[in-house]
Amino acid sequence: MTKAGGAMPLLVGYYGIFQTGHFVLNVTYLGGLRPIQGFPPPPTEGWHPQATALWTSMGLIDTVIGLLALYFVAAFFGGRRQALWVGLVSLTTFVYNAFTFNYSVIATGAWARHPAEYVVLNAVSIPLVLLFALVVREVRSDLLGGARST
Repeated sequence: MTKAGGAMPLLVGYYGIFQTGHFVLNVTYLGGLRPIQGFPPPPTEGWHPQATALWTSMGLIDTVIGLLALYFVAAFFGGRRQALWVGLVSLTTFVYNAFTFNYSVIATGAWARHPAEYVVLNAVSIPLVLLFALVVREVRSDLLGGARST
């Protein structure tokens, strides 16, 4: 299905596991439960209501992206090449949300107050950035008819 070799199935499988957990957390959070108290770790003065509204809107987007991601994973392992387009959409949105999230926690001072927690949150996302790069390469290759530039 892809030219990416053995890395792609491993990363897609990881994405499925990651997004399953992320989807469950988002649904419980949006449902009014707080499965992880104090998340994300706040700055010294706590989270401003506007930041909380941002997390809620990002959670809504992440919930939809979680569903798309799970479809992508199932379609990928089902051998459907068009799954890469769904993967491209879900991974692009994931990367955008990750940058927005990190900018927000850096700008508020939360990162400086809880560096270990935010390093871990980012470390578990590194494989997804690699997957994003592979999916972009595969979709680009499809668009160019299999031709690759150097």
